[in-house]
Amino acid sequence: MSNRRHSVIKAILLVTTLLLILTLGCSGWVVSQTKNYIFENIDDIPHNRVGLLLSTEYYYNDSEPNVLFDNCIKATADLYHSGRITHILIGGAHSGMDGESMKMKDALITQNISESAITVEYNSRDLLALLQYMHHSYRLDSLTVIADPSSIHRLVFISHQSGITAVAYCSQDIPWRYAWRYKLHELFANVRTVTDACFF
Repeated sequence: MSNRRHSVIKAILLVTTLLLILTLGCSGWVVSQTKNYIFENIDDIPHNRVGLLLSTEYYYNDSEPNVLFDNCIKATADLYHSGRITHILIGGAHSGMDGESMKMKDALITQNISESAITVEYNSRDLLALLQYMHHSYRLDSLTVIADPSSIHRLVFISHQSGITAVAYCSQDIPWRYAWRYKLHELFANVRTVTDACFF
């Protein structure tokens, strides 16, 4: 019984190690493929007609405002007012009339951005589907992605997979007590992203 338990423990450790290597390897590959398209200085980023802003939770929990939401709004407004983008497309999982995308639209309007310069896209089953829809329906070949440092490499990677040449502007990073869950999510999301790129 002792030997059997020892073998089970070894098998669990082996599988865990392999999964960790796979997860870190996929994340490293996504970053290496996209790092030259990521900009932190607004003066360096090239102009694109459209900026893509994915909907973000307005609240971090039931009552605490989400710092990431505010940072993405500020980054988008900075791009717009500096002339780096001229139209903003909001899309994501919460694009209903009462969803997070409408909250983002309202927040952008308070930043002196014309409502006519903002489109909320409701065909947002997932990011790849959204980008493919934009590529074919809007004849969009290039855009600027606005996102936090945790997810920005994956978003650019998927954009390129969809046939859109994307650059990205990082919003300000958020404190670790908020960021850890986003960073953890991205580690596993990168595995799916790489898997989809290689096999589908």
